[in-house]
Amino acid sequence: MRRRRVAAGVAVAILAGMTGCSAAAPQPTAPPVDFSAVEPGDGNGLWLMRDDALLAEVVAAVRRGGPVAMTGTVTELVVPESDDPSGAADPVPGRTLSLDYAGRPDAFAATLGGGDVSAEILVDGGTTRLRPNAAYAARLGRDVDTVVCTVGADAAVSAWAPLTDPAALLEALLAGGALSASRPVDQGDDTVEVAIGSGETVVGVLEVDRFGPPLPRRLTLADLSGDADLAFAWGETVDLAARAAALPCP
Repeated sequence: MRRRRVAAGVAVAILAGMTGCSAAAPQPTAPPVDFSAVEPGDGNGLWLMRDDALLAEVVAAVRRGGPVAMTGTVTELVVPESDDPSGAADPVPGRTLSLDYAGRPDAFAATLGGGDVSAEILVDGGTTRLRPNAAYAARLGRDVDTVVCTVGADAAVSAWAPLTDPAALLEALLAGGALSASRPVDQGDDTVEVAIGSGETVVGVLEVDRFGPPLPRRLTLADLSGDADLAFAWGETVDLAARAAALPCP
């Protein structure tokens, strides 16, 4: 039996099947949420929203949230190839993508890896710096341990999308799925837990801020399509100048 592997540089294809809901039929637009029902001190009222509307609120918060440190892993799915005419074989876990990201989409430093390949990346001021490891350099046809500097985007960096954009990553993982949150009962709770899935098929939890914008703090997700474990820390200062010094252009 041969396995159909997903190329390490095509992260979006790896993530496309997460939560098993990407093929769901489009849902009707939800009516406006009446946030007047939220008592002062209760929080941001995220529990009044569901599904794509709830996700849109979180994604909007992420896009406005400024620099973030995002670390964790996402495990891809591999579908074995088979000559059996009765149907495709069941998916099995493949490589794990790792990410250590700090900044925002237009100015960030990151170390990304998947399988035997990894890369150090710096994007800032309209320039891109990339240092691939030996395995990735061989696939790209580039010199080992050489920093490649380009003005604008580098295709070898774009191929890792959406891992280089926290908002886009959340959308790729959660769009089209069932999302809901319960109203907090403990006044001491600073976060709200968003359930991913519904009923007996809850497959993960997204923990977000209860007060102010619902910025994510932790995502854990596991279903038949793969799994993800991501942590977010907001307001972190990113010294991109120091990172650039460690990735000098030739």
